[in-house]
Amino acid sequence: MYQAENENKIRIEAEEATKGLKYFCPCCGKEVILKQGDVVTWHFAHKSNKECDNWYSMSKWHEEWQKKFDKKYREVVIERDGEKHRADVKIDHLVFEFQHSNISAKEFKKRTDFYSKDGYIIWLFDVRGADIRKEYKGYRWYHYYKFIDDNTFEELENIFIFLQIEDNKIYEPRRGTTKFSKGKIYTKNGFIQRAREIYNIKNVLDKDYRDIKLKDCILKHHNFKGVEISNVIFETTDFYKADFSNCILKNCVFTTSKFEYADFKRCKIINCSFYWND
Repeated sequence: MYQAENENKIRIEAEEATKGLKYFCPCCGKEVILKQGDVVTWHFAHKSNKECDNWYSMSKWHEEWQKKFDKKYREVVIERDGEKHRADVKIDHLVFEFQHSNISAKEFKKRTDFYSKDGYIIWLFDVRGADIRKEYKGYRWYHYYKFIDDNTFEELENIFIFLQIEDNKIYEPRRGTTKFSKGKIYTKNGFIQRAREIYNIKNVLDKDYRDIKLKDCILKHHNFKGVEISNVIFETTDFYKADFSNCILKNCVFTTSKFEYADFKRCKIINCSFYWND
């Protein structure tokens, strides 16, 4: 781990820690050892050399991605029903999991359920050099299921999957099918910007519905009942069985969105544009 707590419960980075002082694991509370060698990145380790959180792993790749975020958001301990795990990065309701090694579908689902219970989770898989590419009739697919060892998943809600396919190339597969195609490519900086958009999805939906653009959302069964939504652009959004009853929609734009079984009873629509895609 790259962070530990001192005797005053203050988080300290291994790079800023002082040898001879006591430090403790934020997850299990046991004393850890400060490792400041010349070969491996400075870090903390349990005295038993056994990690208390079997979901947690360290690599240079993890470190590089974590350092793109303020240290207060890194290695955040989350506890649910007595179970504790350290998220690679957690910003309010949004968790980032950087997955460098292979992972089974069962483990993927278990971690996703844990981390996305009250928010969104972004998975970034390091698939550089992995055989996950297939071409057919001019189209190219990146099969995320080859990396996580299964090709059957329930529809992904509150989950966003990205694949790092090259050093500065991040691929976001198109949602809605196990064989993703025609996805989007981002640079590392572009990926961070996309993450900001995802953060805003729930941030806005929990607080306000005004003057924002939401992109690539799954808002199935979402309850908009009785609220006012104004000056919002919803792009590529799935509103399956969403409840807009007694809602006021004003100056909104809905592009390439799906509204199957959405409820618009007694909804007042003022100067809105709809581009249906059912």
